Amino acid sequence: MITAEQCRAGRALIDWSQIELSERARIAKKTIADFERGNRAYHPKTPHAVKVALESHGVIFIPENGGGVGVRLRKAMPRLFRRDPVDGREWMAFAFDYKGQRHTGFVTYRSLVRVALDSLSPTEIFDRDKARILLIASDKIDADQVDEHGRVLVDWGDLSPVEFDSDEERARNTEGD
Repeated sequence: MITAEQCRAGRALIDWSQIELSERARIAKKTIADFERGNRAYHPKTPHAVKVALESHGVIFIPENGGGVGVRLRKAMPRLFRRDPVDGREWMAFAFDYKGQRHTGFVTYRSLVRVALDSLSPTEIFDRDKARILLIASDKIDADQVDEHGRVLVDWGDLSPVEFDSDEERARNTEGD
């Protein structure tokens, strides 16, 4: 779990407002503000959704290690070159640039549908979660978890679902913002 201080520091590192974090984490701005102030008992999914949103944009959370918790910014960030949904297949191909090289990756439709938690198409899910998918793929490049052709596969166990506020919860929590 992350702390309110880590949330504020992570936002500052990537120059996000509470509104931007709210949009990226799909949690009401009021919930973000309350979490950062420690003002109310927040839903258990709030810290996880905030953490995933910030990590997807390069924030690394440093756990308590005797020197205190903290955050830092990831040095190399992958960038999407293109994505190609392949009709009749069970996966989507994508090309991305990372550390000065172009790489090819594949993400299975079953892993995309698993993280959807709503009725989006695999292409819409990829577009929504591309930052997280690219970070997973780049971590696999760093760990040399590639096939014999140097390609990366993002599959079922790599991409976990993240629970966010429902549209109704967001609307209820944004009244008065």
